[in-house]
Amino acid sequence: MSAKIFHDMVSGWTGSLGNCLFIMISSWFLIDSKFTIKNLFKIWFSVFSVSLVISLSLWLSKTPIVSFLDSERYLSSTYDEVKHLVTKKELILSLTPLYHNIYWFAGTYVIFYICIPFLNILIKNLTKKMHLILAIGSFSIVCLLPEMPKEGLYKPMVLGLDIFFVCYFITTYIKIYSPNFSKRKACFNIIGGCLIIVMFMSIRIIFDLFEIPKKNFIKSHLISNWSCIIAAMLLFCGFKELPEKFNAVINKFGGATFGVYLIHGQLIFYPFVLQKIFKIGERLNSGYIIPWTIFTLIVVYIVFSLVEMLRKETIERFAMKIYFIIENKVKLLYKNKS
Repeated sequence: MSAKIFHDMVSGWTGSLGNCLFIMISSWFLIDSKFTIKNLFKIWFSVFSVSLVISLSLWLSKTPIVSFLDSERYLSSTYDEVKHLVTKKELILSLTPLYHNIYWFAGTYVIFYICIPFLNILIKNLTKKMHLILAIGSFSIVCLLPEMPKEGLYKPMVLGLDIFFVCYFITTYIKIYSPNFSKRKACFNIIGGCLIIVMFMSIRIIFDLFEIPKKNFIKSHLISNWSCIIAAMLLFCGFKELPEKFNAVINKFGGATFGVYLIHGQLIFYPFVLQKIFKIGERLNSGYIIPWTIFTLIVVYIVFSLVEMLRKETIERFAMKIYFIIENKVKLLYKNKS
């Protein structure tokens, strides 16, 4: 039973919550920014450099690993039962992460970023009423229609680009028009978001404890995208209203969140962290799997945030210097030809 509770805690809904928060934070800043090749390059280089360093390090050191290719076995087994050296196939997949869709979220975010200039033009030419209708309408179509019985009218996109757009429309409405609910004291919105999380996770645990079938309508449709976006919206509104003294720390760690996702979600590193370091498979049926999972999440986030900050100050800074040198040479060449 602990294994089932663990699975429901860490899969699906909680991951989607983090994704929605990330998109809302990005949308808050992207509405005032301009699309640049430099920023697109930085996104791509973040994905490539993280995967490159991890995969080459494990391959050259001949460290035994467990990869996503073993996903059906690695969570229910010990690390030693499924470990192996990095294969050629795993190395190729790791070195071309966006092409092979290893990071679905990063790939979708690249497409989303390319769409931003057009979305910004749309939003800035809407009236307040039309913007609200767009936000509520897109939320209803993407998040509510699929939850209706038989799900016949709208099927969500596989890679979630439609969810990205919903979060963008909601966030930009909040930023431009500052509705009353978004300006409440930070604690009210944060508590509200946390209560939704606790409520829906409790529902999942109750369903598991009483072994209610997974196909039950409430379990399948109540804990879904619509509840995730509402919780994310409340948390976002709460944290944006925090006093100025908290902003420096939040911005510092917030800026490393994308890197944390890239590091921990790398094809052959994610199972290494879960199984070799934190031994999740061995503790899966223990009575303390839930507090151990929370402890694991905190440690992983803090440590990988620090690693990502180091990567930005070293590898990324060097890469951007090369980028600017090439960009200036191309501009000079183009100018001379003109």
